[in-house]
Amino acid sequence: MTPKAFGTIKHGDDLGDDIKIQP
Repeated sequence: MTPKAFGTIKHGDDLGDDIKIQP
């Protein structure tokens, strides 16, 4: 889990969507 991936695009608590957008 990289902070950059989650920091770039945040959908609240939807980590699944963040991972899909930022592989």
